[in-house]
Amino acid sequence: MPGSFYNKTQGTPFFTPDPGRRGYTNSYSQDNTVRLSWQAAAKHKFTVADSMQNNCQCHLFIDNGTKSPEASTDLPTSG
Repeated sequence: MPGSFYNKTQGTPFFTPDPGRRGYTNSYSQDNTVRLSWQAAAKHKFTVADSMQNNCQCHLFIDNGTKSPEASTDLPTSG
């Protein structure tokens, strides 16, 4: 994210941009799908499906240096 940097002086009341650690956003989505089908006879078919999803919208709301990455929001979800 342009203009966004981590705080070099964490734990103090001051913000000092660390140009060696640029801020970033990270959004990922992972889907592990399993589908099993079995046809017992010509008119009898059985299907089982399962979907596990892990998502994260990490380091949200980093806006051109107005919020440092360590003060941003992470929204991890799974289901």
